[in-house]
Formats: sequence, structure tokens, C-alpha cells
Amino acid sequence: MMPDGLAATICSIAVGVVALSVAAAICARILRRPASSANGARECCATTEFREAFAAHRRACDQKLEALLKTLESLEASLPARDEPRPQESLNLSTRARALQLLRAGMSPDTAAVNLGMPTRDVRLLATVSRLLTSG
Repeated sequence: MMPDGLAATICSIAVGVVALSVAAAICARILRRPASSANGARECCATTEFREAFAAHRRACDQKLEALLKTLESLEASLPARDEPRPQESLNLSTRARALQLLRAGMSPDTAAVNLGMPTRDVRLLATVSRLLTSG
């Protein structure tokens, strides 16, 4: 199971990436609009200033995004692999029964695996075998 601090960090990184993407899309759309008034020279100057400010802001955002991505990569690298079986663990009767209870309650195999601290592939196999046995 993922620690709360790590989950919060990953969520904040994702929100930051989405916010940067939306802001960039809005600014790009504004920059593509043609000048429509008689004060074209003034708008051109303002647009040039805006473009320069936008470019500087975008460079700063790109640097922050790169830093966030590096942080995310280091956090992902520090997480233990979930699908690798642990040598001392086995799927005993009580764990299997709990997994079946969660699956019958409508929980997805991936979520049940995380809740029980089991490899995902074991719970998926258990779900498939259970479904085949109950449908036949």
C-alpha cells in the first residue's frame, strides 16, 4: 500500500501537470487570434509583449515540470514492485477467503490486491477461477 505522503505528492504533481497543460492551451489559443480592431499597431505591441512574457513563463513552467517529473521518477523508483511475489508469502486459506469476499463484494482485483498486500496477478487469477467455477 502506498504511504499517504507519497500519494499526496503524486496527486499534487498530477494536478500541476494538468494545470500547466490547460494554461498553455489557453495561452496558445489567445496567441493565434488575429488582430481585429483599428488599433492594430498597439495590439501588435501588446501581443509581442504578451508573447515574450508568455515565453518566459513557459520556460519557467517547463523547468518546474522537469523537476516534478524527476521527483516523480525518483519516487516511483523508491517504491517496491507490487507484482513480484515475496518469498515468505503464500496464498493461504484466510487470505484467499478474504480476497474472494472482496471480489464478490464488487471490488476490482487490482484494488483487492492492494488492500490485501498481494500480487495483482494472484488476485486476478483467483477472480478468473472463481468466475469460471460459479458460472459453470
